[in-house]
Parts: sequence; structure tokens; C-alpha cells
Amino acid sequence: MAINTIPEITLENTALPFIEQPIFDAAQQNVIDHEQGFCLVTGPAGTGKTTVLAEAVVNKIKTGIASDKIIIFCYSRHSARVMRKYLARRLPGFSVPQVATFHSFTHSVMQAAYNQGIIDEEYSFSPLRLLSGPEQEVMINELIKGTIEDGSINWPPNLLSALRTKGFVRQVRNLLARMRSLGMDPEQLIETGIKHDNENWIALGNFAEMYLDNLDASETTDYGELVHRVNLLLVRLKSLAELGIKFTHFFVDEYQDIDPAQVRLLKSLVRPNKFLIATGDKSQSIYQFRGADFEAIDRFNQDFGQSKHIELVNNYRQVNPIDVEVNTYDSTNAQSFHIANEIRRFKQQNFDAKWSDVLIIVRNASSINPISRALTNYAIPVSVQADDLPLAKDPAARVLLDCLGIAGQLALGNFDPSNSEVIRDLLRGPLINASPFELRETARLLRKRSRENNESPLTSDQALYKAVIDPKYLLEIPSEISQGVRRLGALLASASQLIKKKVRVEIVMWNIWNLEIDEQNTKLFDVEKTSYKWSKTLRENALRGGIEGRKADKDLDSILALFDAASRDDERTLGTRGVLNFLNDLGMQAFQAETLAQKPIEDDRVQIVTAHKSKGLQAKFVIIPDVQADIWPSSRLRNNLLEVERLGYETVVRSPSRSEIIAEDIRLFDVAKSRASQKLLVSAIKSDFADNGEPSGLLHKINSGNINHVLGFPHKPLSLNAVVSEIRKIAQDDTYSADFKKAVAKRLNKLATTKDAFEREISKAANPQNWWATFKPGSTQNKIAPDDEPVMVSGSGLATLRDCGLKWFLEKKAGANVPRQNSASIGSIVHALAQGLSNGEIEPDIQKLKEKLDQIWPQLSFEADWISQRSYDETLEIISNLLNWHLKRTGRKVVGAEVNFSFEISVDKDNPNQKVKVSGFIDRVESEIDDEKRLHIIDFKTSKYTLTKEQADEDPQLGVYRLAVTQKSLKADVEPESVDAGASLVYLKQLQKNGLKELPTASIEENGILEILKESFRKIKNEDFSATISPLCRTCQFIRMCPAQSEGKGVVE
Repeated sequence: MAINTIPEITLENTALPFIEQPIFDAAQQNVIDHEQGFCLVTGPAGTGKTTVLAEAVVNKIKTGIASDKIIIFCYSRHSARVMRKYLARRLPGFSVPQVATFHSFTHSVMQAAYNQGIIDEEYSFSPLRLLSGPEQEVMINELIKGTIEDGSINWPPNLLSALRTKGFVRQVRNLLARMRSLGMDPEQLIETGIKHDNENWIALGNFAEMYLDNLDASETTDYGELVHRVNLLLVRLKSLAELGIKFTHFFVDEYQDIDPAQVRLLKSLVRPNKFLIATGDKSQSIYQFRGADFEAIDRFNQDFGQSKHIELVNNYRQVNPIDVEVNTYDSTNAQSFHIANEIRRFKQQNFDAKWSDVLIIVRNASSINPISRALTNYAIPVSVQADDLPLAKDPAARVLLDCLGIAGQLALGNFDPSNSEVIRDLLRGPLINASPFELRETARLLRKRSRENNESPLTSDQALYKAVIDPKYLLEIPSEISQGVRRLGALLASASQLIKKKVRVEIVMWNIWNLEIDEQNTKLFDVEKTSYKWSKTLRENALRGGIEGRKADKDLDSILALFDAASRDDERTLGTRGVLNFLNDLGMQAFQAETLAQKPIEDDRVQIVTAHKSKGLQAKFVIIPDVQADIWPSSRLRNNLLEVERLGYETVVRSPSRSEIIAEDIRLFDVAKSRASQKLLVSAIKSDFADNGEPSGLLHKINSGNINHVLGFPHKPLSLNAVVSEIRKIAQDDTYSADFKKAVAKRLNKLATTKDAFEREISKAANPQNWWATFKPGSTQNKIAPDDEPVMVSGSGLATLRDCGLKWFLEKKAGANVPRQNSASIGSIVHALAQGLSNGEIEPDIQKLKEKLDQIWPQLSFEADWISQRSYDETLEIISNLLNWHLKRTGRKVVGAEVNFSFEISVDKDNPNQKVKVSGFIDRVESEIDDEKRLHIIDFKTSKYTLTKEQADEDPQLGVYRLAVTQKSLKADVEPESVDAGASLVYLKQLQKNGLKELPTASIEENGILEILKESFRKIKNEDFSATISPLCRTCQFIRMCPAQSEGKGVVE
């Protein structure tokens, strides 16, 4: 028996016109030959359940059962589409029977009932419109807001703080769906709440009644309500024929994911006809959180009467052993690029393989973007289903949404609408595309004027932020060096005025997208005309093709989806919705709203899907990234606040335990693994410097626990651009002969001049016109430190300048910083709280500190709620450590916190004009109780990694702080004769038996700070910003462009 001849139902085969009849084993043939009654088919993944179900349909049609008597229920539209195509290929010359989901079937039943006048007037809709999940959440959110304003629902006290949150809205949606799937009315939910003394259910019962009334009033329905109403309808009918339902043979795939309402519907349909084949696998039940009836398979006999049970045992998907690899990587980006490299390798090693033979399965949608970008960089075609990635998290859409959000706040009169980092990112981003030089010079002049006016010190980001929001800050700034700042300010002001006029969201976004600024704001901000437009650049890049073309295509898709969402939002609300409500709705979506016409994924592309969408898919090579602890498996209790899962099939049950939730998540992981037929790669991030947490324990249960840690990025990426890069390196390597290098140059020329079928260059990287070069050290007329001025450095930047001049230059002068990680933002929060505590602005009480933390925390953005909660708990622990340390400082008096200092010092006795100007802020300055002239410097550290005693002694930051004391430059209320008495590093995460870990440092003489300042002066004056291998390399964001690293070596002229 040729067991490998059984075809899987996959998109791979849909282009073929016909499939020969497969060969089946005895158990499978038994299913196909089933003639009457009820039959349950079970078996693990890969045993051919879906294929056998389809062949049973084929057998019935070929033996005389009319196609219009048969209906097949699939669990998703995608699986229904695949089933339909498979049957069309197996049944040439026959009509394909109806293939539907339960929801599409009930939708057509309700529409037919309305058309025939069977539905009562109170249930009539015209036209019948089904709400998508995001639309349903928007409606629920608006109703909740209304109940808060008018007090129409008596919400229990324990829910009040949660009412306005996205998580609560999602739980309400799940509870409404659960209620209807169990056949409950709002009154029954209220009665259940009274019986079990559950105030939440009582309130939600009243809310459900309001929600259902709103559905009727708006002539819409949702998925749960749709099936429930059809069940009520079928109870009233004497015969299904009244609705034109003539089906006699019923087939159901993935029965383990059916819910109680669908079971009742199936019983009503099947009982008059007595024929049903259902396939399922209880170990693949992964939708319990959505109300799936986990025990439906066990109750099959009870629900349908005496039935046949056939167990399939032979695995035909993984006939040969699977090549399994388990890796950990240093970072998210490293993982993404290694995945792209592995896909390239797989394609090259398997000549008959197609891109669609690769499937990437992620646990959370947040993993999609970095992987998608890496695949695009490797020229790998990639496809992401529209509803797998929220629009609000897409980088291209985020640009327009950030502008829209700030403009909306300005329209409301809120002139502090955002944090400065958002403005900074917009200025640097593709919409404005301001140069680092322009931003640096504008910020420098703004800060200089602020100092001259004796105003509070500003950071560069804060200065730019003020200038964008209010044009008066730009009055004395030269227009030619501040056009980006002026353009963004004018654009936001113009958009805010459109919003005030109640112009539709779609039009406001269109003006932002096309940089359309009204005449008034053009004059107010003194904006000059520009030929640059992001919209134009994207369109041009998309037409050019190549990597940039693929990136542009992806960005344009996102922008179009955003405009589509805005236009549909206007249509649904007749243009009365405000901008801020629109943004709120997008922010509430866990996934992107369903578009008007979802495109099927049937071309030759690598698919990226979420784990729940992987069911029913198969690929030769399956990749499962980001398998991190607390993400997979997740032990987080779902729907815990409203106890949704306690509503059982016949009674109230206990909430699922953490072990049961983990078990379901492990089943989901097993489902993902089982999609592979040839190769499986499972990976996670393992790094001491990332926010990703630890790899999941699931990794140790794969491949006998053999886990390989891969360092850095791929050294030889398997892509055309990487090959071009290697050839270019060889061409400039003097160790090769001139003839060889000439031959290499010819290869480059061939690549540069070759074009594809659309007359586009296949490799722009091979064309010298597109090359970027790292020049040898030289000089420039625009000196960083003019000859007649002192060299300016900050205390915090000295260590970086000492260890690597290139990193210091890129960060401090070129403005090349990447967005801060949450760990850096948390450090800033802790320092702000420490300042308030030290200055007496915050009472030394943990509750007071917690209140301040709670006010600040929502400003941070985390990829998952559990990460936010974990980080919050860690931060609260740090603050508690800080408070305890502070209360024990009885022997010293706090002089000040965040104490500003600035001084000039000569670094060469023989040449006193060689000066360094050092400025910065000291976390905390203390004086001794017995002698207030003796000052002690405290520098707080929130890192979990500590310096050694020797490293602390040589720390230049503390050396500068102590030097500031001796130079009498502290801007604080200190004694005139104050002296340096010491400095310490205090590690707020390092709690020891006797308190927090403190590292005292050596004296100024032993610290060597004067020599460090002298060397810093030399480097900056000579502009010697050489790259240096140092411990900073482990976490450096510039490693891939660093000439000291193998990843960054390139052309040197």
C-alpha cells in the first residue's frame, strides 16, 4: 500500500485541473464507505481526516447522491475555499456541493427567511449586515461610554476602573458570544448572576439587553447572535423545507472547535435525515477561549444518538523523519535575518521548492513586522493576511496616525498633545525627512536661547517639540536650517483646523499624506516649497521594483488599508465620527478590521500566519519564532475579570485553572509543529540585553532538548544583494590579482545591466551609481569643534567617547539613535521619581510613589499586556528599594537632585586655551550632617549588570561629577567652601543583605578623569572618531555598519 500517495488539501495543489483517486488504508476506506447514520472520525494531525472527509463527499456524489443534497461545514472561509477547489478537481463533470462555515450558512438562512417573510417584524433587517469583530468592539465600547455618562447600568465597584479599557471591551464581547452560544437570553444571564451571587453577570445581563436592542436598531447582527437566532427560527418551523433547506447529507470538519450553539444547529439540521460525518481531534482544540466546546467530541453519542466512531492512526504528512532545528538568537532582528537566510538556504537546497512551501507561524501579531521586513530585505516574497496585523502597529500607517492624533488634540485646544519622542520620530521619518544636521542645529539654537532667557534646561527633543507645536519659538531661528520643523508644525496646524471644521477623517489624512498646508500656516511657519513628498517617493519606488520596491509596495498596502478603514468608518457613521474616536477604534483592534474583499493567499509567497490561523495549513518548511517564556505557553488567565468560561453547557462551572490554560496553549504549539512535512525550525531570543524574556521551556521538549545558540547576524546572507556585496569586497581587496579583479568587475557590470521582464534592474546594488562608501579619515570645513571654542562634552557621554569614538559621534553628533527600548524609558521614570523623592516633592511613602508611577506608566508601549505587567512589577520593586534606601540615609542631608553643573577646564598646562566644557546633571548630591561642606555624589543605576570595583574607580562619569564639585560649578544651594568627599554608584536592582549594592569610587587623581578629558579633547578637535572593539559592541546598534566588525566592513575609498 503506497501510503504516501494520499494528497493533502493544500493551496499548493489548487492550480492542477484534476486529482487521481488516492489510495486509502482500511480505516480511511471505512469512513468513505459510511452509508447512513452518524459517524465520528478522530485522529492526530496528518492522518488525513480532511482529505478522507472530502473523499467521502466525492464517493456520495459518484454513487448517485445529488450535489444539492450535500453540505460541508468548514471552520473558516479559507478552509472552505480550499475544500471547494479540491472537490472541483476531484469531480470534473459534476456540480460541487455547498461548502460553508456555520456563520455564512446561518447568514444565508436568515436572509432567506427575511425574503420569504418568515421572520417576525422585530427580527427583520434590510439589508442584513454582519458586524466584523472590530466593529462589534467599537459598538460595545460606545455603549459602555454611554452607560457611564447616563448611569443606565449599575456597574459593580470592582469593574469601574476597567470599563474604559480595551481588555474589558474584549471580555464583554467574549461573554456576549458565550451567552448566545449557550442559548441564553439576557434575562437568563441575570438570573444566573442572582443565583450564583455574581454582580458582574447581573450588570452584563442588563448590558446585553441594551446591546441586542442596539443591533436591532442599527439593522445589524454579530456572529453569536446570528447562530442563536437561526436556532430559534428552526425551533418554530415545522419543516426545514419552509426555508428551502433540502440537504440530506451533512459533513463537518474540525469538530473539536464547534461551539454549543453550532451543536444545537447541527442537531436540528441532521435529525430528520440521519446522515452525518464529523472529523476532529480533541488534542487540537485551540479555541476554547472563544467558546469552543472542548467536550463536544466526547458528547457525540449523547448529542446524536448511537453513532460509529472511527479512529485514524497512520500519519501521512510526516512519512519521513522531520529535520528539526531549535535555535536561540541574540535579538529580534538577528532572529529575523537568520530566518530569512534559512528560507533562502532551504530554497537553494531544494530545487523544486517554492516560496509557498514555507510557512512562518507566530504566537502574537507583534512578531510579524520584524520578520516581514527581514524577508523583504532578502528579496523573499511574503504574504501576511490582512487581519493578522493591526493597522495601528504598522510603521507606515503609524506615521499618519501619529500626525492625526496630534492634530486632533490641537483641535481640542490641548497644546501638550504628545510626548517629544513622537515629534522627533515624525521629523526624522519619511513624511518630513528632515536631515540630522537641520534638527541638531535647530535644537542647538533653541536650547541656547532658552539658556539666555534663564528658562528651564531643555533636551533637544523637548526644544524641537515646542517649536513644532508653537511657531513663536521659531521666530529667531534661520528658516533655511529649520524647514523640516516648520513643515511639520504647519502641517499639523492645517490638519487641526480641518478637524475643527468637522471635515471627514479620510480627507484630513489625505492632506497629511500629500503634505497639503493651507496658505495661512504656510506664512505663519514660513514654509518654503519642496519637491519631496513621501507619497510620490513611495509610488516611484514601487514602480522601480527591487528591495525598495517591495518595501514601498508593503507601505502602500498599509496606507491604502488605512484610508479604506477611514472611509468605511465614515460610511458607517455618516461622517459624524470624530478623529479621536477613529483613532481609539483602531487602537482597540487586536487585529486589523476585515477589508471589503479579502484577497486569497494563493500566489507563490512565504506565508506568515498567527498560530490559530495555521490550522488546516501545511508546508514543507515550517518556522515558529519567538517561542518565549510566558508567551508560549501563556499562563495568563483569559477573560478572568468577567469569568466568561464559567458559563458552561448546562450549568455554571469553575474557571479554568492555569494548568488547563497552559495545556490548551501547548496543544496550540503542537498544532503549529504538526504543519511541517519536511523541516521544522523553532526559535527564541536569548540575550542579557533584550526585553524579550527567557526562551520557553517548550524548546527543551523538541529535538531531545538540543538547542543551538546562534551569535550575531548571518555572516554570508543568501540573497542577490549579499552576493553583490561579497563581489564588491573582493573587487577592492588588494590581495587579488588585477586580472581577477577585472573579471569580478565584469560580473558586477553584468548584474548592474541585467533587467527583469518589466525592464527593471534586478540589482540596484550592483550599479556603482548607487554605492555608499565609508571614506578614510579626513577633514571637513564644518568642524564639530571650531578652533576658537572649547570642546563640549557631557558627563554621560565620556565613557562612550573613551571606548568608541564612532559610536559617540553617531549618537551625539549625527543623531543616529534608534528608538529607546522600554528598559531605557523605565530608567528615566525611576530617575524622575528619585528626583521627586530626593527634593521632597513626593512624600516618602510607597503609595505616593505608586500613584506617580501609575500616572506615568500608560505612556509606555509594550508588545503584550503580560510584558507590561512584568515590567511594572519590576519597576515597583525598584521604587520600593529606592524608598527603603532613602529612608536609611539618616547620616546625610540631601542637597539636591538632578543637580545641573557646567564648567570649563584646561586640559593642557602648556596651552591653557585648550579647554573642555563639561555639563550634565547629577542624580543626587548629599552633604554630611556633621560637616555640610563635605559633599557626596550619588549616581543611580537601574541596570541589573554592575561594574567591578576597578571599573567603578575609573568611571569617567563619576570622575566628572566629582570634578564639578571641586570646580564649584554645582547649581545648587551648597556651602561656598564645599569639597568633594566621595562618589558612589547605587544599583537599585541589586538588593543585598545589608541593603542596596553601592560601589564607592577612587579619588579624582586615581580616577584619571583629567587624562580622559585631555584625550577627549584630542579626539574631537582632530575629529578622530575611529571604531574600536570594546564591551559596548555587545549592545551597539551600529554594529552592522561598523568598519571594525565583520558585519560592517565595506567599500573604503
